[in-house]
Amino acid sequence: MRGVMNVEQTNITLKDSLYLCVIAASAILASRHFILEELVARPFIIYLLLVIAYYRSYPEARSVMASPPVVAFGVFTAYFLARVPWIDLDTKGEKDVFYTVICGVLLVGMAVSFGKRKLPPHFLLFLAATGLLYVMYYLLLGVETSNPLIYGYTLFSFLPLLILEIEGEPRHGLKKVTIVIILSTAVVLLLLFSTRVPAVSLLIFGAVMHFWDTITKSPGRMKLLFALLFVCLLGGILLYVQLWYTGVLADFDTVSDRYFQKGISGRGSIWPELLLRILDDPFFGHGSTRNTEYYDNFTGVRNLSSHNTYLEISFRMGLVGLFLLILVYYKLIMHFCRHREVPAAKVGGAYVLAAMVFQGSGEYMFFNSILANVLVWSFLGVCIGRTLLPEPPGQPR
Repeated sequence: MRGVMNVEQTNITLKDSLYLCVIAASAILASRHFILEELVARPFIIYLLLVIAYYRSYPEARSVMASPPVVAFGVFTAYFLARVPWIDLDTKGEKDVFYTVICGVLLVGMAVSFGKRKLPPHFLLFLAATGLLYVMYYLLLGVETSNPLIYGYTLFSFLPLLILEIEGEPRHGLKKVTIVIILSTAVVLLLLFSTRVPAVSLLIFGAVMHFWDTITKSPGRMKLLFALLFVCLLGGILLYVQLWYTGVLADFDTVSDRYFQKGISGRGSIWPELLLRILDDPFFGHGSTRNTEYYDNFTGVRNLSSHNTYLEISFRMGLVGLFLLILVYYKLIMHFCRHREVPAAKVGGAYVLAAMVFQGSGEYMFFNSILANVLVWSFLGVCIGRTLLPEPPGQPR
């Protein structure tokens, strides 16, 4: 069967394993917010680029770069760069430019490098070690000295890479492990970290994987699901703002605060004003590196994240940028739908739909969480590679 990863192996050394564990441990020394991600993301990016350079294959790279999802991502990136206000670019803007380009490089590079081989054991070791240390950090120091959302982003990004390798194994007994991992991780996110949206998104990820054959039975069915999801996500923004204005959210806010120690009405302090800011330049936006945190909202408070990728993109890059973003997801979904029998297509397609839900309540896959973004686009690159590249001679299909 095509996509079952009974393919060539990659070697692991003790030195590599210890190096990556030290990198993961160093992240835990950071005090709060997303600083700890930078400590681990930068050396990990270097590691990935070295791996890609080692396994480079220019003919296969050309094939991957010609695929519709990669072309769509390239168009989005080109527009992103065209909308950068280069004259007054600050440090945060420079990071946005750098990491957006890096994600594109990793999308192609990981497709070429691991389309026909398993992920290196030390790569998976890094994921496991970092995830475990994040949990230990939270348990030992508590929420007062950490940002629980970091764990939601990170675990939601780590998990698909592990699931991808399990689904690619020819032993069917391992497939049951997938459901256990997804459900247990969702429970941890919900009860331990109180990160509701990542937990719900993980459950959607598992549900789409379970019903993948039914959903992808016809391209029209997948197109309808994609359209309904996008309409619900955008409609949800308008509905939320309306409910906030009418005061209906107050009761829900009380319940959420009681069970999760945080409310749901915070976005009501951001989204109404943000929608007005978007209307200032609806088609092209304020500039792709002009973060919404730089602008006062009507409460007079700075550093309020948009907590919504679609609003963030619309603010920065206008409706043109939002259209190109949705085009990337559409091309990814339809690509995986066309290769529906490949295990990597099922995992990748389910994850894209789940990530779209996640983006409805957080900035994800492009800004904010560096390590998570790097992992997600690396993962999607591997999925694309395993659907495009031919199997090695003599391997089962």
